Amino acid sequence: MAGKNIVWKTIRNVFRQIHLWLGVASALVLTIVCATGTIYVFQSEVIGLLNRDVFKFEVPENSQVRSVEEILEGVMNYSEGEVFSLSIPSSENEVWTAWVRREGERGRGSVYLVNPYTLEIHLQENLKGQAFFRTVLHLHRWLLLDRNIGKPIVGWATIICTFLIISGLVVWVPRNAKYWYKGLQAKFSGKWKRNNYVIHRSLGFYAAFFILIMSLTGPHWSFQWYRQGIYDVLGVEAPRRGAPQTQGQNNRDRRAESVEDKATEIIDVSQFYSYSHVISVTDLEFPYKGTYRITPPREENSIVTVMKGRTGFFASSGIDRVSMDLISGEVTDIDRFSDKRLNEQIAQSIKALHTGEIFGMFTKILYFLSALIATALPFTGVVMWLNRTRK
Repeated sequence: MAGKNIVWKTIRNVFRQIHLWLGVASALVLTIVCATGTIYVFQSEVIGLLNRDVFKFEVPENSQVRSVEEILEGVMNYSEGEVFSLSIPSSENEVWTAWVRREGERGRGSVYLVNPYTLEIHLQENLKGQAFFRTVLHLHRWLLLDRNIGKPIVGWATIICTFLIISGLVVWVPRNAKYWYKGLQAKFSGKWKRNNYVIHRSLGFYAAFFILIMSLTGPHWSFQWYRQGIYDVLGVEAPRRGAPQTQGQNNRDRRAESVEDKATEIIDVSQFYSYSHVISVTDLEFPYKGTYRITPPREENSIVTVMKGRTGFFASSGIDRVSMDLISGEVTDIDRFSDKRLNEQIAQSIKALHTGEIFGMFTKILYFLSALIATALPFTGVVMWLNRTRK
């Protein structure tokens, strides 16, 4: 028994030294990364609140939503560009969003906001809070340095954070199970040293799981080899930018035929091959309230894709997808997120796992609290080290 205690004590001492010196070396960078991550969690909600007059409107009386065809044509005429994506919110009093590439533009292009009732269109620019959150993001991802310098610094600091969490958990585990309850208690007192200890040890334990997920997914945006390694470990092909993400062929044809049969029974033939028909088919296959994102056909084909996502406090971030040929009316692809294998779901949810959007507002709140605790951990850890050094 004594031998086991000596071995366990030796293991904990080794991990304590690893935890200590890695923590001291990365404390400053991790504090900045965690603090900016905490601020950025609710950036979309904050920007939406600050610009409520831009994104919200009062629904006119006795009016109807314009067709998708009218809106696409209106945006193209207004912007003199090509609409490559159109987002339709679940709320009837929110603007629709169109992504447009004008001649010479690349990447994400320009964003236009559309009132679907009045067809009022304007370019999205100079939103309140947008510049602030852009700075926060750049600080989070590359410390406002040159990207070739800042990205690897943040990436390696995040990898170190993974080792800090693992070594911290080993150090935290009491030698006897009867002391676990005591270790889980987060009781604050009037003494600042005691409170500092509770924040680092007790609150750090409760936030460890979420911090570990953030640290494991973070280097995905810093290193190509890490990103490729994630997909290799998951056993899936790394996504290519601009390539459609589709499910395997199992049962696809059968489901597509089933959807077409249901659409034929319910939808008037006069509505076939329109965008409203594609959305109706999408709703038949995925009968829940959600947001839509439409990708119009490119010049070389007639395939339109509708992506649908759930909304709500516990909404999953998984996206369902239906593709249809607007000329023939054939459903060419049905991609149901829940039918994917777990490794495929994880591979398609890397960003949501990192930002906390994986299960809607519920996980965003948990991530916010965990990132807030993570921001304090480097500071409280250094304070504990300095106190011990003085002794």
